[in-house]
Amino acid sequence: MKINQKEDCNFIKQKFEETSVTISNSLENLGDLVNQKASEGDEVAEAVETLKADIEAHQKDIESKLDTNQQEIDDQINEIRSSLGKGL
Repeated sequence: MKINQKEDCNFIKQKFEETSVTISNSLENLGDLVNQKASEGDEVAEAVETLKADIEAHQKDIESKLDTNQQEIDDQINEIRSSLGKGL
């Protein structure tokens, strides 16, 4: 009977060690996956920041061009008004 108990204990010990290794490997894989996802998140955040900066620069460029165009239109309107005033 003691032999069976020892074999049972050894069997349980072996299964416990196998399970411990499996859990350890799973935790390591999970840690790797978490690190990968965190890295991907950082890459996305960096891409968003770059895109935001590009959009802001483009917006400033458009606003500058609009201001220049508006000034040219205003100048042309003033020239037309001046010409019409001289003609009357």
